[in-house]
Amino acid sequence: MVYEKKRRRKPALYTAIASAAIQIVALFLSIVIGHGMWMAGLAVLVADLCICLPNLLLARYDASSLGLASRRKLLHGLSFGAAALLLFEVFFCNFVSFSLAFPTAPKEQELSIAEVTVDGAAYGSDTIVVNAGESLVLNFDAIQSEVRTIYADISVENATKNTIDISYTDETSSLSLRSGVHLNYINGNESSKYITCSLFGEVGQLHFSIHADSDSSVTIQKLAVNATIPFQFSWIRVLVILAFVYFLVILAYSVHMKLPCGKSRMFTYGSVFLTWEFLLLGVVLFLLRGTDTVIDLLQNLDTNQINQEIVDAFRAGQVNLLSEPSEELLALSNPYDDSLRSASGAGYAWNYLLFDGKYYSYYGIGTVLTLFLPYNLITGSYFSSLWATLLYSLIGITFLSLSYCTLMKRFFPKTSNGIALSGLIIVQSTSFVWYCVTIGNFYELAQVSGFAFLTAGMFFLLRSGVLGEGKISCVNICLATTLFSIAVLCRVALALYCIVSLLFLFFDHR
Repeated sequence: MVYEKKRRRKPALYTAIASAAIQIVALFLSIVIGHGMWMAGLAVLVADLCICLPNLLLARYDASSLGLASRRKLLHGLSFGAAALLLFEVFFCNFVSFSLAFPTAPKEQELSIAEVTVDGAAYGSDTIVVNAGESLVLNFDAIQSEVRTIYADISVENATKNTIDISYTDETSSLSLRSGVHLNYINGNESSKYITCSLFGEVGQLHFSIHADSDSSVTIQKLAVNATIPFQFSWIRVLVILAFVYFLVILAYSVHMKLPCGKSRMFTYGSVFLTWEFLLLGVVLFLLRGTDTVIDLLQNLDTNQINQEIVDAFRAGQVNLLSEPSEELLALSNPYDDSLRSASGAGYAWNYLLFDGKYYSYYGIGTVLTLFLPYNLITGSYFSSLWATLLYSLIGITFLSLSYCTLMKRFFPKTSNGIALSGLIIVQSTSFVWYCVTIGNFYELAQVSGFAFLTAGMFFLLRSGVLGEGKISCVNICLATTLFSIAVLCRVALALYCIVSLLFLFFDHR
């Protein structure tokens, strides 16, 4: 019996050793190749170890004594999920990094800036500088190679981005230039210096059109085709996706997921974990929205009706806005007639209400009263509407989870943990918050602030005991109705939800 057990252990052990040896060789080769490929080799090595680890543990130790027998599928699922995600990150998310690694791929070709022609004459310099407000077209007329990637060593002063428009001739259009290729460079982002191309056959000519905005300048020190795009391993992407992969594996194979959620700690812990994941996702989307830094958003505020104009009006002791309609507009027989305004040339402020000769705003005084006005009274400054959108979005996400968990525990306590947590993912994923969090206009700000107060009111209403069994809490009812009222002040359409809450109170049988 002992002999048979040892014989079963050896294949798994030998397979793991052989596989690890192969991956160490692959890691060594990737370091020699360069372009960041050592990280790809390391990721493949870790993925291979994840695949081999469960079999190695089950073969090396007594599975029953370690309690692994009942968790065999869970252990395999967690290991294979991590391995699959690492391979996905290496070979799918970084596919363009391998496109030029094959021996048959075209070789990198640097385009000599000193030999480039501009308007038919040689440029005569190794560095291209385009000053503010100027434009320049660089003509390379003898490429004679396939072009799969284009690289520009570009830098931009006093601007966050710049676009190089590229025209070309290929085997489908050898006599006339075709357009449609754009290199969109974001200042400080090295990967944006590369673009992949889908040109047909050998390329004859490449023309680069460069324009500098009126307050910026552009400098280019190198241009190349078929340059290998460096490998980039995104830990944020891997960790976020891995969290959801592990959740699905646990959902499928963990015995704890089959328990009822009513009094289960697993449901509580899982809900907290998922909520933190969604909060992290909101922050990541906010940070990836563009090139604005935290300091930029605080120093250069995106002012609008909600975070500045209504605040100024309230501080002046009035409800109409400080800006006044033009005399030409007020002199019209019907200032609400668009054709009359157009014919007379009278200006009209967009997204304002005109009433009794004054301008009003129909957006978000609830948001102003709860954030922007107090902040202005305390600091004398205006709070960024984009940061406010993120703040209200995070509050709404949190209270949406709290409301959902309270609903499940009070009214559906026999639902399994797996189904209950899956419902939480669906509820959070289908929220409109993910559209609003990266924009920050007063449209989206009114929506997310109303969403935050509405979900908070929903949470306290569900805890109040109005529905179901238990003692009625007047404090929770008071908090719920107050929050619902503020939600209506943020966005009037939310009054429909408040009507539903009144029905809850009306039909209470106690």
